[in-house]
Amino acid sequence: TANTNVDGMTGVEDLSITGSTINLGGNITTADIAGNSISLTGALTLDSNVSLTTNATNDGNVDLVGALAAGNFDFTIDAGSAAVTVDGITAVDDLSITGNTIDLGGSLATANILNNSISLTGAVTLGTDITVNTDNANDGIVSIIGAVTGANNNLTITSGTANTNVDGMTGVEDLSIT
Repeated sequence: TANTNVDGMTGVEDLSITGSTINLGGNITTADIAGNSISLTGALTLDSNVSLTTNATNDGNVDLVGALAAGNFDFTIDAGSAAVTVDGITAVDDLSITGNTIDLGGSLATANILNNSISLTGAVTLGTDITVNTDNANDGIVSIIGAVTGANNNLTITSGTANTNVDGMTGVEDLSIT
């Protein structure tokens, strides 16, 4: 499969892209149609601040199968009351993920940028041992607004001197918050 460049889309019902590398340069918003969804499979990179939105009357799932290198840009996923699956994200400035459920299959890390942050809003499930890291010279806030289910996996949250807020946890094997 080849590289795929996406500079933004609106009004798409179902979007499924598979490529060795998927470069995202603009926002993607689905149409307000039942069954809408976004599925991106491959190594992902950001060329600018990007939002993936399926949140409307008819919320749709968002699946990222492959790690995302954010390139110091902001990244937002808003699936409303639908599910979000993410394999891992690195070098993000501000990360915001909203979904009824958020399944993490890889760790999350911010870039060393002033006021970086990670915010997860929804019930979070750990698919493996997960590290959430905003600890750089510029420490960032970590907020998990929703219960975390560990499935007997480890969770490490490192935010340095910044605040860490977590609503609740069950089934986490080893927990470390620094």
